[in-house]
Amino acid sequence: MTRDDLKRQLYEAIDRRAPEIIALAEQIWKHPELGFKETKTARLVDETLQGLGLSTRSGLAMTGVCAGIRGGAGDGPTFALLGELDGLVVAGHPAADPATGAVHACGHNAQIAGMLGATMALVDTGAMRSLAGRVVLFAVPAEEGGDLEWRLSQARSGKLELFGGKAELIRLGHFDDVDLAMMIHTSARKEDGKAAVPTSNNGRVAKTARFVGRASHAGGAPWNGVNALYAAQIALAGINAQRETFRDEDTIRVHPILTHGGSQVNVIPGEARIETYVRGRTMEGVLDAARKVDRAFKAGALALGARVEIETLPGYLPLACDATMTRYFRENAVGLIGPDQYREVGHRTGSTDMGDLSQIMPVLHPYMGGARGTNHAADWEIADPVLAYVMPRVDGRGHARRRRGGRARRARARAPEHDARAISPFPALRRAARSVRRRRREMTTTLREMSAGNYRYLPGIAPFSSGVVAAAGHQIVHATLRAPMPWRDGFAMIDRHLRDQGRPRQAVCAIELRSPGQFSFEGFDSFNAGYRDLLNEWKILLDGDNPVARTNVIPTVGAPREPSLYAFSYTIPGATPRPTFVNAGAGEMGERGVGAQGIVRHGETSAEAMREKAAHVMATMQARLKGLGVDWPDVTMIDIYTKYPIESYLADVVLRPAGPAAIHGVRWFPSQPPVVGLEYEMDLRGVVREITV
Repeated sequence: MTRDDLKRQLYEAIDRRAPEIIALAEQIWKHPELGFKETKTARLVDETLQGLGLSTRSGLAMTGVCAGIRGGAGDGPTFALLGELDGLVVAGHPAADPATGAVHACGHNAQIAGMLGATMALVDTGAMRSLAGRVVLFAVPAEEGGDLEWRLSQARSGKLELFGGKAELIRLGHFDDVDLAMMIHTSARKEDGKAAVPTSNNGRVAKTARFVGRASHAGGAPWNGVNALYAAQIALAGINAQRETFRDEDTIRVHPILTHGGSQVNVIPGEARIETYVRGRTMEGVLDAARKVDRAFKAGALALGARVEIETLPGYLPLACDATMTRYFRENAVGLIGPDQYREVGHRTGSTDMGDLSQIMPVLHPYMGGARGTNHAADWEIADPVLAYVMPRVDGRGHARRRRGGRARRARARAPEHDARAISPFPALRRAARSVRRRRREMTTTLREMSAGNYRYLPGIAPFSSGVVAAAGHQIVHATLRAPMPWRDGFAMIDRHLRDQGRPRQAVCAIELRSPGQFSFEGFDSFNAGYRDLLNEWKILLDGDNPVARTNVIPTVGAPREPSLYAFSYTIPGATPRPTFVNAGAGEMGERGVGAQGIVRHGETSAEAMREKAAHVMATMQARLKGLGVDWPDVTMIDIYTKYPIESYLADVVLRPAGPAAIHGVRWFPSQPPVVGLEYEMDLRGVVREITV
């Protein structure tokens, strides 16, 4: 069976189930529930999944429900398809629940219907018998915020810790066995076309502020009161006065509401309460804006002689959609709706707890059309149930109905045939899943001591460690050679330099090499064997571990005739205000040991492919920083090694994620990584002393 055959069967199964899928969506629409309270919707999901013959787990993070289907073609990644259970309060919406005010004015009923429809198709066709890995169907609670006082009460009673459903599920370990995840959100924006994928979304924190004044008779003795409402009003004015200090690139959004302003008109309010979100593109931006909001709260209280109790509550991390998953979605979506109806929409300033998942695994968060009105508003409704709940629609031959027969036949004739067992695991997605597991290992691997060298290292692979950080009371010095020299001669020079500094050989903690040309995988292993032998002679290897970090690249101009030493780092006594460290060079290799097939977008050098490679390497850099116990504010140098232009993605993929380190810019070395097939590499460091020798 070919890939197209399997897709056709799935499409046809979805079309056959369309009336049932729509009915489920409409049933959920009629019974909206607020976050962590979605008992009716969860029960409907549970019963539907069990009716398909699946074993379920329910009550996850209070109301979550999941089931799994294992593939018959062997091991592979676990892919989670998600749908969100909750509605939100929208005053004046005609479909709002009269008791709670809840309504599905964000389209979560469509998500659940789509997730259940996909499950029906997988079960009806038996498609998983031809696929590897595992699919998890997961109805998740409480993506929408709000209802803060109730959630706080649940937290204080020990029933909750985090206020977003996915974040709470992560905390409880329910995503531990998931490698990548996806969900689809309904959109009413005409500019989104029928399908759209954002690059990223804002993260956020939530805040409550309780202003406590003194009540008094508003007519008889107002001078005896301290007006908490006026304190809150001044705080709101202070927040508004801060808006011009928010940087455009941080996409800060602060939108407070007054939830209590007094109890009776003839009483000076003794208490007032504000709730707000503070959103931003990066958590550094969010935290900076949050500090300004706190100042405004305190200023309002100070002005009236009141006091204020501020509580900052965990929100959502910024969302980053995985580039590889975006590419696969685009290819399939365009085949169904046409290229004129597909969009990639850049950064969005709303927030979702899908962002929390995106920080630990590849995720995708596309939008599908079918709604009209304004998101989270009283005019929101589903205008096209088939597009919102069901899509795709196929003709009798399994082609998307939008295509004309001749065009579809021509496209089909050009498409190569593939055995269905090769459909999943898609190699690029397997690499993404493997690499996130590797990044998790790097973030959680315990630093090991190189006590003779006065540093700790993050274990890596045989040729080098993943990074090093100076031990307490010591710092790392970075030394660049005035001119590179053959690497063995370079090590002799390092030996002399260390002796002059009164330091042992084991103090060397990082090496930077320049080579004449890229190695084959076998040639790289051969070079590394000789390199390790020298380190062993220096008594640096520890039980087979190589603690020394390394970068090795090939300059496109002026490459040396043989592998040569370009720079090195070593430790000396002396404390520093921030830890000093070196992140080893990393290329776009998804997993060591799988050869060229492990390279992200192997053989591709388009701007899109280079963006994806850069994003992969940035994720590796971030994981290593965390593994070393440092972060972007500690970085003093960002080095990029590629012979291809970087301008198209530098700001979005490198500088903005680097946060405060972006102020230092980057150094771009037109060069190649050391192994044939790799096209992009980076390293980082944070040091106080840079010298030339």
